[in-house]
Amino acid sequence: MYKSDLHDSYQPLPGWATFMMDLGVALAKNPAECGRSITAVTLPTRGFGAVLATTGFQIGSAMHDSNETSGQHLLTLRNIPIGKTVRFRLSLHGTKFTRGSFQGIHPAEDGSECIKVVLNKNDFRTLPLSQADRVQIAAKELTGVPSHSRFKELGALSQFGMLAIQPASPSLYAMQSGLDSVIIGQKNQLEREILADAFAISSDGMAVPGRLQDALLTRELLEANGSQVFRTGLIPTSSMAAEETNDPRLTVFDGARVFTKVTTSMFLDARWLVVLDRTSRKFEEAIELIDDRYIERRGSVDADCLPTPPDGIELTCFLRAKT
Repeated sequence: MYKSDLHDSYQPLPGWATFMMDLGVALAKNPAECGRSITAVTLPTRGFGAVLATTGFQIGSAMHDSNETSGQHLLTLRNIPIGKTVRFRLSLHGTKFTRGSFQGIHPAEDGSECIKVVLNKNDFRTLPLSQADRVQIAAKELTGVPSHSRFKELGALSQFGMLAIQPASPSLYAMQSGLDSVIIGQKNQLEREILADAFAISSDGMAVPGRLQDALLTRELLEANGSQVFRTGLIPTSSMAAEETNDPRLTVFDGARVFTKVTTSMFLDARWLVVLDRTSRKFEEAIELIDDRYIERRGSVDADCLPTPPDGIELTCFLRAKT
C-alpha cells in the first residue's frame, strides 16, 4: 500500500505504518492465541495508527472468513435448482456484475468439477470451483434467458477495497454486514483518517487511489445513497458505551485517554488493541492500568504470532484474566 506525500505523489508506507497493518493482520489470523488478549503498542505519535491496524485486522479477517465461508457457499450452489437466477461477477477481482441463469455444477474434462452459468443467449460461462464466489444468488428472478447482458457495479467495495482485501473474496466480504471490529476514539480525528483520500494500491503498474473506508466499511460513515453493508464500528469517546449485543472480534482504543475510561465489563470477549503515544497526558495512567492487568494475566501470547516492532515502537501482548 502507498500513501500520498506533500507533492501529491505516492510513496510506500513507512515502516511504522506497515507494522501497524501487519499487527492487525496477525491479531486476525491467530484467534486461538490472541482471544481475550490485550495488545498495547506505544508509538512516537499515533496519527493513523489505530485505523491502519484496524484495516490490517479487516484484511486478515476477510482472508480467514473467506476460507471458512467458501465451503459453505459452494454447498449452497450445489443445492440450488438449475435455472436459478444468479449474480455473476465478470472477472476474478473486477467490480462489474450481471445477472444470469445457473446451470449447475458438472464434471470438467480434466476430471475436476466446474460451475456453468448462462449470461445471455450468446454467452455461456464455465468457472472452476475455486471461483465459486463469483456466482451469488440474486434477489430477483429473471424470466427466461436475456438476449444481452446489462452490467452493473458492485456497490459495497471500490476497486481499492477489492485490491486491499486480496486474496480474500470481495463478494463474501461485502455480502452481508458483520461487526468484526470497533474503534473507540475522537470522532472527528478518526473520521478524517478513515475518509482521507491519501492512499493507493498498485495494480498492473498503475496506482489505484482510495480511502481506508473502502476496506473498513465503517458503519457510521457509510454514504446514504451507497451500499449499507458494514464491517467496522466507530464509537466516539464522548459516548463510549458497550451498546452492541455481541462483542466485536477486536476493540481498538485510540489513545490513553480512551483506555483509561474503559469499564471492566466492556467488550470482555473481544481482543483489545490499545494504541498509545508518549505525548499524551494520560500516558502514564494508561501504562499503570496495563501493568495492573498484566499482573492479573492468565497467560502470554507467543511472540512468533506477532510482527517485530521497528525501532521507536514498544509492543506487549498477553491474555486478560477472565474476570
